[in-house]
Amino acid sequence: ISDGPDGYDTVEWLAQQPWSSGKIGTFGLSYAAHTQAALACLNPRHLACMWLECGGFSDAFLSGCRNGGAFELRQVTWAFRGAKESAEIHGHPLGDSPGDPSLAKGAIENQDIHQWFQYMPWKKGQSPLRWTPDYENYLLELWGHEIFDDYWRQLGLSASTYYQEFSDVPQVHMGCWYDPYARTTTDNYVALSGAKTSPVSLLMGPWTHGGHSLTYSGDIDLGGQA
Repeated sequence: ISDGPDGYDTVEWLAQQPWSSGKIGTFGLSYAAHTQAALACLNPRHLACMWLECGGFSDAFLSGCRNGGAFELRQVTWAFRGAKESAEIHGHPLGDSPGDPSLAKGAIENQDIHQWFQYMPWKKGQSPLRWTPDYENYLLELWGHEIFDDYWRQLGLSASTYYQEFSDVPQVHMGCWYDPYARTTTDNYVALSGAKTSPVSLLMGPWTHGGHSLTYSGDIDLGGQA
C-alpha cells in the first residue's frame, strides 16, 4: 500500500514550495482520513496538524475491513460502487467492439450485486468486478487474508503498529456513533492522547458516516444539538 509514502512525499513537497509556510496541515473524511493516518505513521518533518474524520484504520482486521476477523461485506458494496464510477470502466472497451467503451460500463451497471451475494465465494474473473481488475484485485486481496498476519500490520491498515512513530502534532479525531469507523476513531484517540505531548482531541456525535451536518439518524431526529 503506497498511501503512507505518497502522503509523506506530498507533505514534504508542499513544504518546499515558495508559497508555502513550511507548516502543512491535513484534513479529510473516510479514505482521506485513512491516508492521513498512513502518512503520520512515517512522521513527515513538516506535518503541523491533522483533522481525521471517520477513518484512519487503527486495526483494519479488528474493525474497518474485517470485524474481529470476519470480512465486512460493505467492502464489497464500496468496491462495486467505486468500480461503476471509475475511469477504468468508463474508458475500457469490452467484447467484440473494442472501439465502444460503453459496453463495459453497461455490463457492470446491469449487475445485481444482491443476487451476486448468493454466489459466493467469488473468484478472479468470476465476479461483478471482473471488468475493473484494480477493484477486483483489491477486494479479493482483502477477502483472501483471513488470519491476522503481517499483511494486516502493514502501513495503512494498522496505525496501532506505528503509534510510537506516529506524528506528535495537534490532531482531532472526529467520529460518529453510527459509523463503521467508531472503533478506529476512539482507539486512535485513546492510544495517541496517552502517548503524545501535543494536544489530541476526540469529537464524537450521533451521526452516520460523514453525516455530521444532519440532526437525524435513521428515523430518529436528535434535535438541534446534534
